[in-house]
Amino acid sequence: MKSVKKLIALLLFVVILTTMMSSIALATVGGGAGRPVTGWATANLPRHGRVDVSSGNNLNVRSGPSTNHSVVGSLPKDRDITIIGPAENGFFPVYYNSTTSVGYVSASYILHPSPFDDNRAFMVVVSQGSTLNFRASAPSGTVLANAPNTARVPQFTTTITQSFRNVVYRGVGSGWMHQDHLGTPPAN
Repeated sequence: MKSVKKLIALLLFVVILTTMMSSIALATVGGGAGRPVTGWATANLPRHGRVDVSSGNNLNVRSGPSTNHSVVGSLPKDRDITIIGPAENGFFPVYYNSTTSVGYVSASYILHPSPFDDNRAFMVVVSQGSTLNFRASAPSGTVLANAPNTARVPQFTTTITQSFRNVVYRGVGSGWMHQDHLGTPPAN
């Protein structure tokens, strides 16, 4: 009888602990390793974006902020979405299936993911055949990718660190590019 009571007490403890950890995780959405949350005041939420994938493809919606989380849905090209919080680990929490479900999508595939009203985007300006380093941190972080001339890179935050802007590059997420090589893209 004592062992049954101990087992029940242990199970109850695990349930309570799991519930508390889930609540803490939901309350701390935002940031992530190296991901600033500047500009995401609660009063400014939600923000909108548009799915930007190649024609015929869909963007996976995941249960959490990484590709390790299960796919819970998908969104077609050009679908307007509501971004409900800052990026975490390069993924935005969004509504999908109207406003009934919350999932995570890669910030790399959201057009105008900026949390700012002007949704400012830049265009890479380098000589033909050259590329611009897209870095994990400014000014000398690991090079995550090389962006070609005329690539569009929406701002991620308005932060400028040692002449580097915090931007989003497709397929990679948020990172840093030197502002001397970022021009304003032509209007669409």
